[in-house]
Amino acid sequence: MIDASAYCRELEAYLCKKNEGHLIRNWRRAVGVPAAETAGDPPESKQDSLPSHLDRVIARLTALRGSNRSAVFRERIDAAVRELDALRASAKQVRGEARVAILSRLVALDATLLDAAGVELDDETRADLARRAESEISPFASRMSPDARRNAVDAAFARLVRDAFGLPTLPLT
Repeated sequence: MIDASAYCRELEAYLCKKNEGHLIRNWRRAVGVPAAETAGDPPESKQDSLPSHLDRVIARLTALRGSNRSAVFRERIDAAVRELDALRASAKQVRGEARVAILSRLVALDATLLDAAGVELDDETRADLARRAESEISPFASRMSPDARRNAVDAAFARLVRDAFGLPTLPLT
């Protein structure tokens, strides 16, 4: 007779290895839990290059220029693309504090685009996304502090807005 809990753990470990941990990273992102390194795991050495990340972000934002969103939203996207294009020019050689400054600017641009998308939401869509964010977090809510729960719901809501608008994630993770 097989132990059901041991079998489930083995299956979970197998699936996690099979998809290179994408499921657990998606769950962590959804609930706002930072990725923690375990003592036995070395940090991932494979890192996305800044220039290629910027290329992908610019391509996705350029595709959004033709969307049926408001002129204000499209102007924000255009401004972001122009700024990212300027950052892209120096991204390959940038090191140290200059790289940190670019990464910080990506975080700020991401927040600006998410705010612009939030303004575009009608009340019904906003309420629906808020309900969905709450329902995604509800299985874990009882184990979270009120602040952690609020942060997790906010992160889930932001992800749902990002998905609804097709916005790329600007910060390099």
